[in-house]
Amino acid sequence: MNVTHDSDPEETREWLEALKAAVASGGRDRGLFLLTQLEQQAQQLGVVAHVMPYSAYQNTVPLAEQAVHPGDVALEERLTAIMRWNALAMVVRNGLRGVGDTKWILGITVFATVCIIVFNLVVDIVYAWFDPRIRLS
Repeated sequence: MNVTHDSDPEETREWLEALKAAVASGGRDRGLFLLTQLEQQAQQLGVVAHVMPYSAYQNTVPLAEQAVHPGDVALEERLTAIMRWNALAMVVRNGLRGVGDTKWILGITVFATVCIIVFNLVVDIVYAWFDPRIRLS
C-alpha cells in the first residue's frame, strides 16, 4: 500500500482540522490522549505503522500498582559500579600475567581505540581543510 499518496485529501484535511480544534480547546494533553486512543484502535484493527516502537517491552502493570523497590537503589548502583571496576581489574591483571586470551583481547581493544582516535583526527583535519567555514589555526 502506498502511504505517500492521499486517496481522500478532504477526509485528511477534516481529521487534521479536528485534531487542531481538539488541541485548541483541550490543550496538548487532550491531543496526546486522542492520538493514544487512535494508536490503540489502529493496533486492534491490525493497522501497523512502519515505525517500530522504542522497545518491544510493554509494562502491563500500572505505575500505581507497582510495588515499591525494597532495596536502596543508590547503594545497588554503587555496588554494580564497584563490580564492573573489579571485573575490569581482573581482565587487566590476567592480561599482564599472560593468562589465557586476555592479552589478545586487551591488545585488540587498545588497537581498535587507537584506530578510532586516529581516524577521528584525520576526518577532523580533512573536514576542516575542505570546509571554508572552519579555519585551521
